[in-house]
Amino acid sequence: MKASCAGRVLHPMSFEKILQSANVKDIVNSSVKRIGRNCIALTFQNPTAANGFLHNSFLTLKGLRAFITSFTVTRLGLFQGVLFDSSPEVIFGCIVVPERCEQLLGNGAAS
Repeated sequence: MKASCAGRVLHPMSFEKILQSANVKDIVNSSVKRIGRNCIALTFQNPTAANGFLHNSFLTLKGLRAFITSFTVTRLGLFQGVLFDSSPEVIFGCIVVPERCEQLLGNGAAS
């Protein structure tokens, strides 16, 4: 998730104070970081909290805007029980991408 502020420099510490005063919950500890002159990145513990943050009224009151960048929508998984002598082609052939994710990833990434 990114938050940006046009016309003034946004510092992570001042942004954290704004988040505290707005009582924003479910932010991963130490995830508020500056990624540009007027951009702050933060990570939420779950997708519902991130989506709810987008519609928080304090953003417009403070002159901020927030959005979720498409490249940060990821899913991490652990494969267990894979035979040691399995080739990468066999392993990749067994991976199934859910339908909605195929649309997000594009045709090339799912195949």
